[in-house]
Amino acid sequence: YVGPSDEVAIIGEPSSDQTRTLAAEVTGSVYRPNVVMAVAAPGDDRASLMVPLLRDRDATNGAPTAYVCQRFVCKLPATDVATLRAQLER
Repeated sequence: YVGPSDEVAIIGEPSSDQTRTLAAEVTGSVYRPNVVMAVAAPGDDRASLMVPLLRDRDATNGAPTAYVCQRFVCKLPATDVATLRAQLER
């Protein structure tokens, strides 16, 4: 609990398989106690207003996109599980 925490914003239709695959990588593949995640559909202004982590985040070329951040400073957007996994592993 004293280490840094990762914040993960995923922009993609919550019901899409690709979005769910990215979210599953964050929550299900490895125990990550210091990770918070927020998921929203592209253009969901209400979610962006209520969750600062989602603000100014877009889906890359229309594909579900994950942003791995620390203190709101983000790495390059990830659209595939392998890239997301590497970013979470540091």
